[in-house]
Amino acid sequence: MNLFVLLPKREVKIEITDVSKELRQARKSGLDIFNLTLEKIYNAQGEEPMSYVSSFRAYNTVARHMPPAKIEGALDTLRKKVDYSQLKYPKDTLKYIIQRISEIKSDYMGPIDLNTNLVLDLHFDSLDMAELKSSVAAHFPGASNPPLLDLKAVGDVVLMAMGRSPYVDELKPCDRYYPNDQRLIYA
Repeated sequence: MNLFVLLPKREVKIEITDVSKELRQARKSGLDIFNLTLEKIYNAQGEEPMSYVSSFRAYNTVARHMPPAKIEGALDTLRKKVDYSQLKYPKDTLKYIIQRISEIKSDYMGPIDLNTNLVLDLHFDSLDMAELKSSVAAHFPGASNPPLLDLKAVGDVVLMAMGRSPYVDELKPCDRYYPNDQRLIYA
């Protein structure tokens, strides 16, 4: 079955601006300043107004699809326990991380140890996780950079601070084939 959706035309404006110098300067000042600089650039024209398209009907294309067997970020993946009893770590590292967690979640009064789950026990959301990761990365110069979803317990944050996170390589090398070895060259 083919379906055509007719929508009114809308005006699209694209503005290309070279902000390389500002971003390089902001990068030297830290992640927080870099993010604020990006927000100022993206929001320079103010918030984009909301526009509604009347009488638009969506066609359900997922009616006959089966759900995946494993959903990343679901409760069963969050409940996975890693045994941190054999982990050797500097005590001041754990002390700093517990202090930051206490500042972020000041209403939490329970004990915090290596096996404390960030989402299930401390009720961290993505902004709390980003704040904790950013402060740990700023405080520990050799810290690794794992994805936020891989930080499940306090022990994972300690491993990150020590630079021993299993996900150190986030940007993998490109395996594209270029005929006649012609590669794109960026200035």
